[in-house]
Amino acid sequence: MHSESIRIHEIAMELYDQPGLETNFEFEIKHKEILERFGRYPHRNKALGRPSTAEEIEFLKQPGSGF
Repeated sequence: MHSESIRIHEIAMELYDQPGLETNFEFEIKHKEILERFGRYPHRNKALGRPSTAEEIEFLKQPGSGF
């Protein structure tokens, strides 16, 4: 779920789409949507020394962006 690899998330979607893992599946969907939108997790930019785009900065200001 925390990988920045879209391929890993494609696999995770299949693995989490199981009875009893509904909450995990919902979180996986949210993680994958962020990755599809930005190609990375903007939350990690500062820690990894990556510059944030204006769109990422605005995203991070939104309620719920940090889970």
